[in-house]
Amino acid sequence: MKKAIFNILIIFLIFTSVKAQKANSLLANNIAIECYKNATKYNKPLYKKSFRLDSIKVDITRFKTTIKAVSLFEGSKRTLEITYCFNNEAIKAIYVREPSLQFPEYAAANYQIYFNNGELIYKILRFSTTGPLIGLNYPVDKDMCEVFGYIKAVDDEFILKYSKLLFRKILASEKE
Repeated sequence: MKKAIFNILIIFLIFTSVKAQKANSLLANNIAIECYKNATKYNKPLYKKSFRLDSIKVDITRFKTTIKAVSLFEGSKRTLEITYCFNNEAIKAIYVREPSLQFPEYAAANYQIYFNNGELIYKILRFSTTGPLIGLNYPVDKDMCEVFGYIKAVDDEFILKYSKLLFRKILASEKE
């Protein structure tokens, strides 16, 4: 009897978790649509600015509801292209593109991070290829970082921390 109750409880917890994940995915999709609409509606740059964050050169372009930032890590000559979608200084979504070292024009790691009322609700990493790389087979026994030359240290945790730090720095620089 106890085992049956335990199994029912486990099934309930799994079902609840899957249902919550789907709800967050749908909410993230709605946020993405809102961000796209705002980005196309308010597509005139308010200003452009550059500054340094330690050994990182950051170029930003500020729009009404988005900020586009390109971070050049001078030691490695790597870049991260970050787009922030926000409302009243509250981040709704962060899109980060890390171009491939091997094929910078044709491949990228794309992080998408969504927030609701300041709380992280959904994140996903997608790899994209274009041009001559479409349709090619990739070795399944190798890591995508190894095949395309992505930085292994750039993971979800780093992206989230760096993006939030950079966003605060951008907002602080606006008040100067």
